[in-house]
Amino acid sequence: MENIATILTLKNAQYGLELYSTLFGVVYLKGVNDDLTIAVYDKNKIARYFNKYGQYFDGFSDAECQLFPAKGMSWGEWELPVQHKFKIGDIIISKEKDRFYQITDIRGKKYFYDNSCRFDYIDIADKCYELWSAQDAKPGDVLVDNVEGFTNPIIFILKKFEHVNYGLTKPSDYSSYCFLTASDKPRFKEGKFHHMHDIKPATQEQKDLLFSKMDDAGYKWDPLYKELTRKTKFKVGDWITDGSCKGKITAISNEYYLYSKNGIIGEIGSIDKKYHIWTIDDAKPGDILCYKDEISIYKNSLMDFLDKFTGFQYYCCYDGKVLVTNGFYSLTEKDKSDVKPATEEQIVTLFSYMTPAGYIWDFSNKALKETKFKIGNWVVSNIDKSIGQITKIIWDKQDSNTLYDYEHTNGFFTNDFEDNYHLWTIKDAKDGHILSAKIDGDDYILLFKQIKDGWIETYGHYYNKIDKFCVPTQMFCRDYQGTLHPATKKQRKTFFKKMHNAGYDWDPNKKELYKIIKPKFNVGDVVIYKEIARTIKKIDKDYYEFEGCAGSCPIEKQDELLLISPAPKFKVGDEIETGNTIETIAEVGYTIRSYYCESGRTIYFANQDLWHLVSKPHYDISNFHVGIPVLVRADNNCKWDYSVFSRITGNEDWKFAVCNGVSFTQCIPFNEKTKYLLGTTDMCPEEYINW
Repeated sequence: MENIATILTLKNAQYGLELYSTLFGVVYLKGVNDDLTIAVYDKNKIARYFNKYGQYFDGFSDAECQLFPAKGMSWGEWELPVQHKFKIGDIIISKEKDRFYQITDIRGKKYFYDNSCRFDYIDIADKCYELWSAQDAKPGDVLVDNVEGFTNPIIFILKKFEHVNYGLTKPSDYSSYCFLTASDKPRFKEGKFHHMHDIKPATQEQKDLLFSKMDDAGYKWDPLYKELTRKTKFKVGDWITDGSCKGKITAISNEYYLYSKNGIIGEIGSIDKKYHIWTIDDAKPGDILCYKDEISIYKNSLMDFLDKFTGFQYYCCYDGKVLVTNGFYSLTEKDKSDVKPATEEQIVTLFSYMTPAGYIWDFSNKALKETKFKIGNWVVSNIDKSIGQITKIIWDKQDSNTLYDYEHTNGFFTNDFEDNYHLWTIKDAKDGHILSAKIDGDDYILLFKQIKDGWIETYGHYYNKIDKFCVPTQMFCRDYQGTLHPATKKQRKTFFKKMHNAGYDWDPNKKELYKIIKPKFNVGDVVIYKEIARTIKKIDKDYYEFEGCAGSCPIEKQDELLLISPAPKFKVGDEIETGNTIETIAEVGYTIRSYYCESGRTIYFANQDLWHLVSKPHYDISNFHVGIPVLVRADNNCKWDYSVFSRITGNEDWKFAVCNGVSFTQCIPFNEKTKYLLGTTDMCPEEYINW
């Protein structure tokens, strides 16, 4: 009886293993079934079955074995052939997908491979590997694509597979970071989109070829960040020049430099050949430089008797605090690397301090020039005698003609027309002009009348040190005449406000300062005038106007009026109080000149001064915060509109800003107490008035 254990090793044999039967001749193994039946097929593809003893018929214990490993060979002489899962040339990958190899040789039970450092092997029983496929490739892997009809494959660094979601069993295309063409003379190219053919991992020789061509083309590969970059002569931040123009490298792409001079883009190869790193030796007169955050306009380099660099002169320099003109830097050779061309931002900074100081730069003539007028100067037009204060000097540094504008409180003019203006002096003052001077640091504002015997005579003046408006009895002191200048808009506003508070007004036509007579009576007062009772309907600048056809009375004759009954100062709904008594006005009776209260009480207009409105707490505007709903309007004649609060502007005239950027003079919270005001011009409750 043949060895059963040996026969049953056929369970591990490969399909198609050649065997021999005394009944059928050469047969081929199909497999061993679960009931240990051995299935084979003959040359006619007819299936034959043998039991575990090699017997064709079952049930005959003394029958002969009729299945053998080969003709004339017993099972005792046979060994199961070594099963090779892989063949020479196969690329295998670990199941962890972290390493792969190409089988270079098979010897007995060992697969040999070349790992580029030494020849190593994997045991044939090691089940940690499987055949590599394109799906195993990762971004950054160096692969080859064998294209039919080409001698060389495409060698590339994989970026990603494309079209993997189109219902295909495997990717159909791929994109690369870079590749070598499949031509007879491979050329290095930046990555592109490719159609996939026959992809395999690259050999070490193929990798070496790719990186060699990459280096020749001026590129380098970063395997950690999966990034292909150009190897460049310059780096971001370098100032470069070709001797005639310069720029700062702000960005580098795979093919281009982007640098600061007008945002010019330059091809890397071309720039690397033509340009070099800028140094102070490349500086030309008029160049704007920066040394340790100090910005200057270069004039020339300083050399010692050995022609060694010792520093440079400048036309002007801004050190962060003041503008200095016609100075120099003392520098060593080591300091030279700290001098750089100024950035656009630094250039703007320099010129923003030059113009207030009264200087501009003439690019054409490489010269620092002073402006005829300075910011703050008061100038007079020689043509129409208009007066304005210089507030800005606007200059375009790109303008080779050095044109610039003077902006002043009454308009502007270019320096082409500056000869049509002159600096204001006291000789330009006219009767009725408001002038100002500083006396011991305080504003002295006066209403000019004339110069008399070298002294200045005024109609009146205001001195903020004592906060008082005065009608002078003497002339303005000679000692301060040189500090006089036209008053600003704010100073004029202050002057007239203080003048009115002091009870005076100014008639510009008559050039006359006169005392204001304040009305003693109010609209609604009933008075006796020329023995007739009259009700005051209107009060204008000079007259009381009476209701009906009762005529009018000059205010200057108001002492002839006798008050019978004052105008009501309360309205329906007002809460008024005297002592501990509080009443609410229900009706105002103009006929009998009295108030009817909700309690039934009657209060005569003649006694109303004994009462006053019940004070109510005002809404605190500090409760306004960003995002709360509010009602806003420009004045009492406008309708209330809904908006969302943004901020307090600081401008007393337009104090409240809302989220769309518009400002208003009146703003109240939108709530249950105020929502009825929306779309109306009604006055809001007194407690919300905050303007």
